[in-house]
Order: sequence, then C-alpha cells, then structure tokens
Amino acid sequence: MNKMEYRIGAKIIKQICLFLMLHNIKNFDLSFHSNKRNVIFIIKSPLFSKDLLDRMNEKLSRERETAIEVYGWELLGDTDSQNELDILGALIDEITISHEEKMSIVTLKRHYKYEQ
Repeated sequence: MNKMEYRIGAKIIKQICLFLMLHNIKNFDLSFHSNKRNVIFIIKSPLFSKDLLDRMNEKLSRERETAIEVYGWELLGDTDSQNELDILGALIDEITISHEEKMSIVTLKRHYKYEQ
C-alpha cells in the first residue's frame, strides 16, 4: 500500500466512524485488512437498524469515480454526514451486508488504484 492509499484508507475509517456515531451507534467494531490488491473494512454492530443499513447500502454501492478518486476524497470531513457517504461510495468498489448471530456486518472493499 502506498502513501496515497494509506491516506485514503485513514479518511475512510474516520468518516465511517463519524457517520455511525452521528447516527447514535455506540457499539461497533471496525477492522482493517490490507493485502497487495485491496483493502477491506469490516464493520460489526448489534445495533444497526434496517433503515441505516439501507441508507449505507444505497450510498456506498455507487460506482467508483475517477474525479472523486483524484480530488474529492480530500473533501471528506468538509460536508455533512449524508454527503460524506456519497463521497465514500465513490471510493469503495464493493459493499456486502450480512447478519450473523444478532450482529450486522458491513464489509467494504476498495481495490488499489495506485501503484504499490
């Protein structure tokens, strides 16, 4: 992972945490997994409502955008939490939502664009 990917990954983590806290989620785990091809963020919580999961899925499952990739990710933190997910969605390649033993699990995958 190069410096640009580290910076983008750190912003993604910050914004996911802020979004969840602003939506009164007080109990969640966020894990970060990196390999040579991609980075995976896994969010687990027993408290996700269906409405929140639907909103996250809608906003984060949009197509990755080159313009956002180059410049827009730097805007994270400068807009309201609703628009933050729009920007995050442009940085994420895949979102998967699942449930297991009273836990909601949201998995976000970002394929590396910048050379390693």
